[in-house]
Parts: sequence; C-alpha cells; structure tokens
Amino acid sequence: MDWIGTIVAGLAGFAFGAAWYITLGERWRIAAGLSEEQVKQGGSKPTPYIIAVLCAVLVAETMRLVFLAGDLSAAVECTAAGFALGAFLAAPWLVVGYGFAQRSPTLAVIDAGHVTGACTVIGFVLSLLL
Repeated sequence: MDWIGTIVAGLAGFAFGAAWYITLGERWRIAAGLSEEQVKQGGSKPTPYIIAVLCAVLVAETMRLVFLAGDLSAAVECTAAGFALGAFLAAPWLVVGYGFAQRSPTLAVIDAGHVTGACTVIGFVLSLLL
C-alpha cells in the first residue's frame, strides 16, 4: 500500500471526527467552556481543519507501520488494534492532560471517544488496503 491508502484511511478517521463532533457539538462546546460565538469564529478558519486532516494522515501512517510490523491485515485484527491504540494508548494520555489542565471530565470523555473511534475506523480502513 502506498501513500494514497494512508491518505484514504486518514480521511476516514477525519470523517469519523466530523460526524462525532456534529453529533456531540453542543455538549462539547459547553464542556469546553466556549460560547457559540467563539465556536463560530473558530469554525470559520481553515487552519484547524487542515491540521486535523494532516494529523489523521500521520496517525494512519503510524498505524499502518505498526500493523505491518505486527503482521496484521485481517479486518478484525486491524479494527481491534485500532480500537486498542485509541482507547489504551492515545485516550489515556489525553485524559491525563485534561486532568492536570483542570478541564471538564465531560470534555475528556467526548475527546477520548473521538480518538478511540477515529483510530478504530482508521484500523478498519487500513485492513481493506493492506
């Protein structure tokens, strides 16, 4: 698989995030302590979206390398590994950071759910392309 597959997997993870935050946007806004105006101002700028896509592609490429090193290619293996990487590697560090920053536990759960779900989706998509 080449970079095109990695980009496709990253875009799938980004799309999951878009659906996640569209669904939980109001709860996320309140938990983040942001006003509707602040969210509208931030949402009109392309920079966060560009960064999010680039980061999703970087995560997808890292996961691809991990899967190749572990000789994983079946859908069940890659999807489960994606879930594990999100839930037991990425999300805990995010929750720790939020705890020290004294951020809302609700925000931590929403954002940890996002990274877990996005990694799971990326894992599944990678399984189709490996």
